[in-house]
Amino acid sequence: MNLICIDPGHPSFNGDRLRAPAGALINEPTATMCIALCCAAHLYRHGVLSILTRLPDLNPAYPVSLRKRIADANSQPIADALISIHTNASTNTAASGFEVFHHPGSVEGKRLAAAIASTFQLSSVVQMPSRGVHEGRFYVLKHSSMPAVLVECGFLTNAHDQEIIAGQYNDCGVLIAQGCLVWLSK
Repeated sequence: MNLICIDPGHPSFNGDRLRAPAGALINEPTATMCIALCCAAHLYRHGVLSILTRLPDLNPAYPVSLRKRIADANSQPIADALISIHTNASTNTAASGFEVFHHPGSVEGKRLAAAIASTFQLSSVVQMPSRGVHEGRFYVLKHSSMPAVLVECGFLTNAHDQEIIAGQYNDCGVLIAQGCLVWLSK
């Protein structure tokens, strides 16, 4: 039995991390949680267990820090991978597309990132440009004890991407899960 840790990035208690313009259809904490739950459900339907590093933000008195979320993921001795789900933002509202990061030197992280990026690129449902697969030194990648990727599911500051993120979060979650399933099968 496989196990995937899913990190819905940026709890809503980090007010500086909402990264959505005023009047946005959705903010990052809500988007990442919705995408993560859909990803977990799709993995489960295909016989893969998953653990979320945080639950929906119900009590602002108890935020879950990034450090704790990654430590909790690392405490799962049989976990195959960690997928951290995010949305992007830019002062350039024309910036658009998804991208996937892996830690430099992580062969399996790079394979997982490529598999997830490929499912997005081949999708006829989620129409979003690819910004590619990149190396990144994000905390979640650097401190994970297992292959890890960080998926940016589009820009909340781009009207087209925002519509996809808000209206097709299920599809985004399924695409991430499908990429993970491809990676697990090889």
